[in-house]
Amino acid sequence: MFLNQQNKADRDRYFDLLKAMGSLSRLFSDNERAPYLYYRAHENIFCKAFGAENLSRSDCAIDALKGGLGIGLKTFIRKRSQFEKVAEFNKLMPEYAELKGLKFVEAIARARNARIGFADNAFRSKANIYHCVSRRPGGFDIYETEMRPIDIDSIVISGGAGTPNISFNTSDGEYKFNRSKSTLFQKFGPGLSKIESVDIHLVEDPYQLALDFYSQYDLEGLVGGGSGHTVNRVVLPMYSPRTKQVHERSGLNQWNAAGRRPGQPRHPDEVYIPIPKRVHEEHRGFFPPRDQSFSILLPGGKRLKVKVCQENDKALMSDPNKDLGHWLLREVLKLRPRELLTYERLLLLNIDSVSIEKDDTGNYRMDFQPVGSYEESMGA
Repeated sequence: MFLNQQNKADRDRYFDLLKAMGSLSRLFSDNERAPYLYYRAHENIFCKAFGAENLSRSDCAIDALKGGLGIGLKTFIRKRSQFEKVAEFNKLMPEYAELKGLKFVEAIARARNARIGFADNAFRSKANIYHCVSRRPGGFDIYETEMRPIDIDSIVISGGAGTPNISFNTSDGEYKFNRSKSTLFQKFGPGLSKIESVDIHLVEDPYQLALDFYSQYDLEGLVGGGSGHTVNRVVLPMYSPRTKQVHERSGLNQWNAAGRRPGQPRHPDEVYIPIPKRVHEEHRGFFPPRDQSFSILLPGGKRLKVKVCQENDKALMSDPNKDLGHWLLREVLKLRPRELLTYERLLLLNIDSVSIEKDDTGNYRMDFQPVGSYEESMGA
């Protein structure tokens, strides 16, 4: 699916990075047989080896993107019956508190499918797969399989309908949902076909190896050798922090405000992202002065000209104004013209904020952030 289509040099680099990281397993794990692979390390190794875009900062259904292919990365210890976490719905569960049985499972399935669709729309992926590294005694085995939306029409509850753990099958998959943890699990195997094996030799004393490395090399000369740029970051809410709602006549629903002239409604793509006063106070100079246009890189690689506007610099708009709404409301969120964006819609997709990063050369980029990110950034 993916691995077998990559060139030999990139594949070999990937395998070598897995071997190097796996060899240090005794730094992190007491397991004397199966090497350890931290999932964040796997994401970084994969993207570094194959030149894929790392999407982990967006916390969405896919972890990496390469050539229009969305890739979910999984690492686990291989078992006979392998159920692995594919989604969490902590913030959404109060909405489903009264649902039972099949209605509850169908609601979870719709939420899962909506999040896959959001990732496709935001990052313009044309297809999605899982790339799995299974940890076994002596090495790693690599598997790949399609990432598909849940076939809601074929859902059959197979167990635990009245308990916190509900099992259900579809035409092409097996799932479990743990209601107490708000977590959806999908079965990986035993039907997965192994496409590669990597033998791992564990370093007996990785601590001494680290000390030897430290004493042998000038680490001060190696630190910070990435892009060389420092990055500043702010998080902006897609809603009103005061009401915890998307206002019906401002922000991302500004198109619904009264027209500038009687009988002349605003364009349905006319929106802005709110910039709370506190963001300006805590990050002075982060944005250019009001009405000064600058370029921002969006998820999926598209660029927009934007500027800070309105009284108290409260709005981030595109220039021209309609471009932001067309991208966000039509291309990503798939709302119909003049359909109101609601906080419930954001909750379903597990996004309610955007992060904006600026490096020391003045380049800006935007990413979606999960529910609660703005409050967390403000220490709430």
